[in-house]
Amino acid sequence: MKSDYFSGDRPKNMGRSKRGLKQMRLSVLLSLSFISGCSDYNINSNDKSPTPLDTGREVVEVPVIDTAIQEPIEEECNGIDDDGDGEVDEGFDENGNGIPDCTEEESYCTPFDDFSDWSYVGDGNWHIENGVLTEGRGGLYDAVAWVSDQGGSERFYMEVEVAWSGALNDLSGLAWAVDQNRYFAVRWDDPQGDYQRHQPPGAIDLVWCEDGSCTVLAKNAKEMLFRPSDMGFSHLAVAVDGMKVKVTVDGKPVLKAIVPEVQSSGPGVVGLYSNDNDGGVWFDNFCVWIDGA
Repeated sequence: MKSDYFSGDRPKNMGRSKRGLKQMRLSVLLSLSFISGCSDYNINSNDKSPTPLDTGREVVEVPVIDTAIQEPIEEECNGIDDDGDGEVDEGFDENGNGIPDCTEEESYCTPFDDFSDWSYVGDGNWHIENGVLTEGRGGLYDAVAWVSDQGGSERFYMEVEVAWSGALNDLSGLAWAVDQNRYFAVRWDDPQGDYQRHQPPGAIDLVWCEDGSCTVLAKNAKEMLFRPSDMGFSHLAVAVDGMKVKVTVDGKPVLKAIVPEVQSSGPGVVGLYSNDNDGGVWFDNFCVWIDGA
């Protein structure tokens, strides 16, 4: 018996399948024609690398985007905020005085082997003894010794080594913007606690003095600032940056304050302050640094 495919009676779906194939071929041909007409490339079945058609339009090359992670910008000491963190020349302060190394200038420095260039006002008893400047006498008084004008700078730093002998030592420290009886001063108050003004002993203040009257602008009486009167030297320093003031003792911050009065104040004429140091205060290695930017 012959299969239905070889008999005169073909399957009922045979005609429709052939018609479907014809329609599919026609659709493919139409699609190829459409692609060829819309594409900017010659389509050649024998060529596996299509070439652009000459359409008269400029072919624009799309730049390749570098997706690699950009290296962070490093800060340099140049007076510019290189890394965009809001700070300038941070990390470049080898001696810790608050002034960048690349703009720092040593304005004045003396080990006090000579005091001939200095002047003083008040009732102090200033003199050099064994290569160290000392001042001391009984009674209430203000005494300021000063040296030449160091010019103006928004950012400056002053430092000195200070020690005491005897008893009843009252106030001593650094002064700037000195104009006879008018000046700013950072003072170490009652370092041996003999006057029992503070508990714990000692205090630091920033004052403006005029004609013997001093106005306190900032003060810290909470630190332990006792020092024995045994001629052991401590390091006292003040850094002024615009309105910002920072005082350190032996490298430790003991006073930080925003003081509008000190902006553009100095350093100008710089010097040392003493008041009622009966036993005696001693100064050595006085230096002034300015930002020369």
